[in-house]
Amino acid sequence: MGSFLRSVFYVMSMMRFGLRGVIDRLYKIMFENCGYKAMKNLSLPDGFSNIPNVENMQAMFKNCGHDMMQTLKLGGMKPENVTNMAYMFKDFGYKSLITLSLGEKFNPSKVTNFESMFENCGYESMKTLSLGASTGGGNFSTESAENMKNMFLNCGNISMIELDLTPAFSNIVDNSFITGCGKYSPSVTKIKAPEAVYND
Repeated sequence: MGSFLRSVFYVMSMMRFGLRGVIDRLYKIMFENCGYKAMKNLSLPDGFSNIPNVENMQAMFKNCGHDMMQTLKLGGMKPENVTNMAYMFKDFGYKSLITLSLGEKFNPSKVTNFESMFENCGYESMKTLSLGASTGGGNFSTESAENMKNMFLNCGNISMIELDLTPAFSNIVDNSFITGCGKYSPSVTKIKAPEAVYND
């Protein structure tokens, strides 16, 4: 059994027996670089939905499935107390990912650091990024955001992203927020939100 699979089974075992303190420290870079060349699919078990004490998901899926990843299932993940998602999906599924859906329970309302969260995610092939429920941005709230630098930099070939943005949005982003996102159709790439619209 490969070292990655041993690590996953180890984590699953700890989750089963309730060793939350250890698990909380493992979410950071948990799947970074896993299956870099050959992994096509990653499906997380339902146990990942119950993570009330996790605060840091930095680089959790960075470079995961870089060459061949096609689908990711987050197991109903509810990151309700996470404050750091910097680089979480950076370079995830860089070559082959077509669509990424975070699910209706994915609510990052307490996250302060979104830097490069989706940078280069699905860079060559992704056409759809779903941040929440089927209507609008769902639960993807950025109300606590302090850093959104490079958040969607070079993120796939998508035409629109819908977010729940606060009035302070214009004070916490720079021109790199969405630069290169929807690289093949830059004229229609935009952020649509109740309080602000950001056009590339």
